[in-house]
Amino acid sequence: SSIIRLLNENLPKKYISLALVLLPLPVSIGTFTIYGLSALISALSISFKVVFFIAGALLFVMGVFWICFIDIFKNSSRAMKEKTDERVVETKNEESVAKNQSTLPNYFLLIFSILSLLAVANNFVKDGLTTWMPTILKETYSLDNSISTFLTLFLPLFAVFGSTVALYLNKKIKNYVLVCGIFYLITLLLFVLVLAFLKTQSWVLPLICFILVAMAMSGVNNVITTIFPMLYSSKSNAGALAGILDGFCYLGSAITAYGLGAISEKLGDWTAIFYLFICVCALMMVVCAIYYFITRTKVKEN
Repeated sequence: SSIIRLLNENLPKKYISLALVLLPLPVSIGTFTIYGLSALISALSISFKVVFFIAGALLFVMGVFWICFIDIFKNSSRAMKEKTDERVVETKNEESVAKNQSTLPNYFLLIFSILSLLAVANNFVKDGLTTWMPTILKETYSLDNSISTFLTLFLPLFAVFGSTVALYLNKKIKNYVLVCGIFYLITLLLFVLVLAFLKTQSWVLPLICFILVAMAMSGVNNVITTIFPMLYSSKSNAGALAGILDGFCYLGSAITAYGLGAISEKLGDWTAIFYLFICVCALMMVVCAIYYFITRTKVKEN
């Protein structure tokens, strides 16, 4: 949320579109790096504690880097901002849509509530898959720990492309909730394919589906925690909005981290988990559809 606020206050508007694409990239790089290190450490039978030492060292280096360069960034960004009053097309589009939809009673409260619910479901699915995928591959296809962890690398590696697709769809559709609904529909269909492929001996096809799910859920996450706060900032505090919505995302992460493992252990396999993911996606699609028809009807009436 601090980064969203910093960029929103200092970055010239013509660079907002680029920032929306690049912001999810560091998260993907970090996840990719730590899964890669974990796979290597597991393969070499090195103590897992080394991962924490590496992460701590990286955090220290980046903390020093941030302190040294933050003032330079802010000063140069403000200088650029003063020289230009250009506005990105996306911002104009969002302001136009917001102008029409703001005539609805409590529009902001409605869209915020819907996105909060979508955020919980998003990380429930996204982090649930990322967290448990090594275990799923190991228990379903009898893969080694290091191989299962290594294959999980492909999730963050390709997930970043979901953010780019989300920005493109948002330009075309100009409806945050509807964009999320499309991604949930794609995710639902992919999990149906996973169930169809799960009984086969090959883990390649399920892995491809998992990668595409990661891309779709990354798109939802980018809409909720980055695109909406940045482009709706004229109506609210971008940093606070991003922080609160991100908090709902982590609520979904907390539920999935403990819940999915317990469900799988109790039922004895992962099939039920994929049915649960399908149900969650279907419920979110219904929520998105209801929101879309309500707002569309009200705007037409007004």
